[in-house]
Amino acid sequence: ALPIYRAGGVTIYYAARFDRPLTGHGVWQDGTVVAGETTREGPAIGAYFEFAGDAPVVLGVGLSFVDAEHAAMNLAAEAPALDFDAAQTAAEATWEAHLGRAELHGPSPRDFEIFYSALYHTLLMPTLASDVDGSYRGLDTQVHTADFDYYTDLSLWDTFRSEHPLLVLLYPEYQTAFLRSLTRMARDGGYMPRWPLGTGYTGGMLGESATIVFADSHAKGVTVPADELALAYAAMRKTAVAPVPQDSPYPGRSGVTDYIELGYVPLESGGASVSWTLESAYNDFALAGLADALGEPDDAAMFRQRAGNYRNTYDPVSGLMIARRKDGAFVTDVDPLVWQDFYAEGNAMQYLWYAPHDLEGLAELMGGREALLDRLRDLFTMSEQEPISIKPQNYYWHGNEPDLHAAFIFSALAEPAETALWSRWIADHRYADHAAGLPGNDDAGTLSAWYILTAAGLFPLAGTDTYLVGSPRFNRVTLHLAGGDLVIDAPAAGPDAIYVDQLHLDGAAIAAPRLRHAELAGGGLLRFDMTQKPGDWGRSE
Repeated sequence: ALPIYRAGGVTIYYAARFDRPLTGHGVWQDGTVVAGETTREGPAIGAYFEFAGDAPVVLGVGLSFVDAEHAAMNLAAEAPALDFDAAQTAAEATWEAHLGRAELHGPSPRDFEIFYSALYHTLLMPTLASDVDGSYRGLDTQVHTADFDYYTDLSLWDTFRSEHPLLVLLYPEYQTAFLRSLTRMARDGGYMPRWPLGTGYTGGMLGESATIVFADSHAKGVTVPADELALAYAAMRKTAVAPVPQDSPYPGRSGVTDYIELGYVPLESGGASVSWTLESAYNDFALAGLADALGEPDDAAMFRQRAGNYRNTYDPVSGLMIARRKDGAFVTDVDPLVWQDFYAEGNAMQYLWYAPHDLEGLAELMGGREALLDRLRDLFTMSEQEPISIKPQNYYWHGNEPDLHAAFIFSALAEPAETALWSRWIADHRYADHAAGLPGNDDAGTLSAWYILTAAGLFPLAGTDTYLVGSPRFNRVTLHLAGGDLVIDAPAAGPDAIYVDQLHLDGAAIAAPRLRHAELAGGGLLRFDMTQKPGDWGRSE
């Protein structure tokens, strides 16, 4: 069996070619240099090459996961002339075309630099893994052929929240390729991966976030052929209803049998039991939407009911999402600011908000809308007082994923002025135009995508077709979408004018702080009238 966790490495083949003849060569190993030789095996090895004259040497390298012949094929197809200047010009033109899908107007050079740096970051991963003839090495380690670009290195637990929704909106052709790649992985390896890396499953992080990536894309009209969607759904359903065999290359859902029987993952099932319960409920919500789309009403009803399982970790005594034992008892004396082993990369304060798919239900669970809003205000008030550090934050922690949506819960519950206040605060204090300009690991573009979306005044509820309204940073953003140009016009927006006074889409007033993908995807004019003081727009009566 393939290794379950992040181990084992990956074999990468390469072929290299210089633009002029060598005058000498050799190898080294363990510090010993041997002239004239061409082969070495083992660790601590390398090769050197000598050339006459002082003119620059151009080196072309082709890569492949398949074999050295395919690496040479890629090099011959992609750099036949070894023309450095032509390659540079082509690369610049490609990046200009990609970054040019967003055009900005505004007074702040700093914001421009952060925005376009972020957009660049969102396009660095995943990794193209198929060769020029469509060959790729699958998760079964065998060589296959695809009639589309096949990608790997998808850190789905991170990217489903903002990166993939941004791609759906702005680069749908890439998102389609990523969905088809994931489907191929499920076909080749037998399971939908959690975090495919190179040619391995890895099993890194937790949850089955591909479910949300597929649901989000499908709800917005970016999808795969019907037979591929059915295959992907079957693979995701398989691990949602039963454990995987012990020799599986993929670890499956932790505690899935207990989760089905008890409605939560108990402490006895292993680490991150609370996080696993919350992730599984969110994943089930996504599967319910896909089941509806595929005409599977029984599945849809089952998964929709299971999507409420996040409630089963809520301890009414502490008012937190807390680990429970199989006998139903909650763990006691939990410090909400301390990482404990029943959370994954976070604490009870940060995981309290982790029901993005049912925020109204979460409010009911916490004692009502006002009770939730009061606690959310406290979270951000304490966050504002907490010193910024490279270490994990105790309250709102923008350097990691579980509470990235927290500032937009206000808009979800019809208090958009507070979303404007706190999303602006995050962007102002957690991003910068220098080398330390991100508040943590960008995680394949996740933090960068958050900035891009929120700078445009929008934030996606991943797994749905809904965007929540925030506070646009620029006076005008033009997004060149596949269906037409979406112009986000906010002429009065500025450091002080952060609140929405009125919102219009193609001249029609928008009363609530949420928009549907279909309203935006065809292009149009989204007009924000901004003001310096919070008003009543979008508020619940």
